[in-house]
Amino acid sequence: FAVVRPAGAFTMGSPPGEPGRRDDRETPHRKRIPRAFAVATHEVTRDQFDAFKAARRIDSNRNARFSPHPDGPAVAVSWHHAARYCNWLSEQDRIPP
Repeated sequence: FAVVRPAGAFTMGSPPGEPGRRDDRETPHRKRIPRAFAVATHEVTRDQFDAFKAARRIDSNRNARFSPHPDGPAVAVSWHHAARYCNWLSEQDRIPP
């Protein structure tokens, strides 16, 4: 399931004095997302991500190594594979790119 979030703005970054904060990268600043977007209400499971990998013939067993249970979370996923997974889900629902 997913929740659709409207376009809008938010503050991104870490407040001064937060433990582990990096002054050179985490200064709070406003970001705007100009369009609505959907966010899953549950994390992607290893089984769900493995179905995508099988359909796209992606060979990787890192999920099984670090998340041994099929209902556990998909882990060690690169940004590129995550984006491809989202596009693949859109194709399944006939949502245009």
